[in-house]
Amino acid sequence: MKNTYISLFLIVLLLVGCASQRRRIRGAEAYETSNIIAPDTSVIPMFDASVLYILAREYENSRDTLRSMGEYVEERLIDLYPEKAYRGMMSKVADQTMSRLQTMRKSPQYRVNSIDGLTLSSPNESYFNTMSDSAEVELMQMTEAEASIYWELNALADSEMGLRLADIDSLGVFDSEWGLRAVLMGDDIPYFAKEDWVMVVGHHPIYAETPKDESERIDMQNTLGKVLGKYPKVAMYLCGHIHNFQHIRVPGSSIDYVVNSSASLSRKVKPIEGTQFCSPETGFSVIAADKKELCLHMIDKTGKVLYTVRRQK
Repeated sequence: MKNTYISLFLIVLLLVGCASQRRRIRGAEAYETSNIIAPDTSVIPMFDASVLYILAREYENSRDTLRSMGEYVEERLIDLYPEKAYRGMMSKVADQTMSRLQTMRKSPQYRVNSIDGLTLSSPNESYFNTMSDSAEVELMQMTEAEASIYWELNALADSEMGLRLADIDSLGVFDSEWGLRAVLMGDDIPYFAKEDWVMVVGHHPIYAETPKDESERIDMQNTLGKVLGKYPKVAMYLCGHIHNFQHIRVPGSSIDYVVNSSASLSRKVKPIEGTQFCSPETGFSVIAADKKELCLHMIDKTGKVLYTVRRQK
């Protein structure tokens, strides 16, 4: 999505774990600078979400009150990726974020009262968290597989040497393109192996009829869509964003793509290729399941069931 241009800094902010209070010394990377291709400063580069998380935790561990998280992460990314990271890229992220927030504030469908004076992570001692890692695992109700990934990332962030390129190559976690490392591709992952039905929930649609920019769906299809296609157990992808009901099936895919309507403002909709059902009605959805059948009922504001997406084993 074009929105991924602002994801670099937002991911850093959102994926930061509550750090243990161990101090660390950042390790240096050695490079043959003569062989490095100059980065393209006209674009905002993308980086593995796992790397951004680790660098954000490094910042927490350093308790550096002289630099913002953005400044610290930018410096470390330049260390690790001199061929695509450059000074000033975080400022571009901040500018684009502010521009989008200003646009949202003008839209009647958003209730943003004020964003004046918003800054992206200023240096401040009060920022640093004190919750233990074990407490965060419990608070977030992580599965065994999720906790395993969490501990692996934290160990890299807490290393005295700091994150190195060799460490990145060995990571068995999600990257920013929503691809999965081979180590996580097996069906022995507890989260996927134990469930009778697997449903993935997101905000933006992968397939949908909408006047919104088509690049949104194309990017979702090329990233998240490819990941979901690797897991035959995924029964449904559920989303919103469009404010109407839609059920779409795509040739070559066993996944039911479902758009849930809004409880207030709804929008017009028309069928496209693969549309099984669509409706501009306001309402909500109810999911019912047992070991043999999964049903998603689309219900309008009067309580009438408009349509049911049904899966059976």
